[in-house]
Amino acid sequence: MKYNATLAYKMGEWVAAHGLIEYGGAPLHSFLDIFKIDQRTYYRWLRDNAEFAETLQNAKERYKANLSVKLVDSLARAAQGYEAETTRTEYVSDREGKPVISKQIKERKPVPPNVGAAIFLLTNLSAEWKNRQTNEITGKDGGELFSQPVTIRIHETGAGDTDAGEETQE
Repeated sequence: MKYNATLAYKMGEWVAAHGLIEYGGAPLHSFLDIFKIDQRTYYRWLRDNAEFAETLQNAKERYKANLSVKLVDSLARAAQGYEAETTRTEYVSDREGKPVISKQIKERKPVPPNVGAAIFLLTNLSAEWKNRQTNEITGKDGGELFSQPVTIRIHETGAGDTDAGEETQE
């Protein structure tokens, strides 16, 4: 197959919709099968054609941005709880003993809020909720840790010299 701008556009649209390798996107072999090119051709086009490489990179970024929005929406639903529709199917046996659907009942069932999802959202999206600890180290009774400043001087040593330097207090 010969490279052209129309093909690159179609490939970019496919990658934007399905992803490609990164971020949980489609595997490379699926992309290659859809567009009927081999792996060597794909990597040659990436190497030799800046337009192709840029088109795919931009498409991957669009996929990533769209995926981020979907994941935040999904996480927010899980944090808040939601209703899910389920279908219960009942069967009866026909004359030959094979199961046949007798009725299907659609039900809406509540899915309770997920506390872990709520904590994750709050600690990552709200300035008021941070899951961090700060430790301060002080001396006796909250005073200075060192009564005098400590200065460490390191002297460069010559070959075979084992003295790495000296520590002094000022």
